[in-house]
Amino acid sequence: MLLKFLQDKAGNFTIGLSLLLVPVMGAVVGGVEFTSMTREANQLQASVDFALVEAASNYDRDLTDTELDTLATKMFETDLATAGIAGADFNYLGAVQDAAGNVTISARGTKPFTGDLSTMLNGTIERESAVLREIGGTACVLALSNTASRAINLNGTTDVALDGCVLAANSNAADSVDRSGSANLAAACIQTAGRTTGISGDARVTLGCGKPREKSFRTKDPLASLVPPSGVGCANLNIPGGKGLKQVDPGVYCNNKLTINGGAKVRFNPGTYVFKGTDISVLGGAEVTGTDVTIFLYSGANLNIAANAVYSMTAPTTGPYAGIAIYSEKANPVDIKLNGGSSQSIQGFVYNPSGTVDFSGNSATASDKCIRIVANTMTMTGTSALKANCTAELGGRDIKTVKQIRMVN
Repeated sequence: MLLKFLQDKAGNFTIGLSLLLVPVMGAVVGGVEFTSMTREANQLQASVDFALVEAASNYDRDLTDTELDTLATKMFETDLATAGIAGADFNYLGAVQDAAGNVTISARGTKPFTGDLSTMLNGTIERESAVLREIGGTACVLALSNTASRAINLNGTTDVALDGCVLAANSNAADSVDRSGSANLAAACIQTAGRTTGISGDARVTLGCGKPREKSFRTKDPLASLVPPSGVGCANLNIPGGKGLKQVDPGVYCNNKLTINGGAKVRFNPGTYVFKGTDISVLGGAEVTGTDVTIFLYSGANLNIAANAVYSMTAPTTGPYAGIAIYSEKANPVDIKLNGGSSQSIQGFVYNPSGTVDFSGNSATASDKCIRIVANTMTMTGTSALKANCTAELGGRDIKTVKQIRMVN
């Protein structure tokens, strides 16, 4: 009977088909699992890339490495969750800045893979990526507000020439940079996170880049990480009356009002001056000078330079406050008015991150001086010619725009 069974050919096709289906089904199962694994690997890569681009885009906020890690991790997890994938880990590998200011940020994503139908592809999926935040041109003026309308306002008979400089605004408003009236502007470029009005197609505007870079990258606050002096102490700054030159020394001053009247001649000796709650007014006809001087404004202190006042101040080029002429602390949302006319000469940063700077330039604020204006918002009138190449005068500090953010790995 056994011999007859072995010799019986009935059913051979079914047996052969069954044997053939074993590798076929294995291939089908493997293909399904491979497709699933590939999908998860591709999404893992996309989420790592997305997280790093977001981190690079937010680098202008002067986040610490820990804060960048937190931000990138959140973006990574959110992007994966949107794709319906869970259980992945994000390993932030850090941000490295080179001598030119370019920043490379890298990270790695990992995820265990377990097949639904087979264990043949079980293991860990790993994807790594890096993005480069590449530095662009130097900016002479920067409005920091992320939302303000007319964050930079050029109006009236303004004639602004930024020699090799970019005019930068971080506001995403539709009129982030606004030019009106007969205002003239010549600059290397305009770069804004929003849009411009009164710029494109106007013969009074000349841009080296051809047209404004709208909806572009924000520019990093160059002084965001600077630690100002503590401002401990309190003295009155008394400027004697009478004719002749009066000299004052560095210190911490708490006058409620400091008025330098017309005809007065005051020299600020080199050093750091902290004014707390002081309303400083330099009236027309007054003469205020100083070399290697930094003025800090705290607790509501502000500065108003009237037209026809002589105001000639130069920031130090070395030390912790190199390149800084006027600094208003972040908790001091005041207006700084620099309306000194043809006798106004400031070399260094004018920094007012929470308030407005009203800057009335002149022919002498021109090409021989290096001034950088960083404010929450600003208005520019008069005639100004600011230059880009100021490395030595600003003590190595400057305002660098972002050219591009791109994948490098």
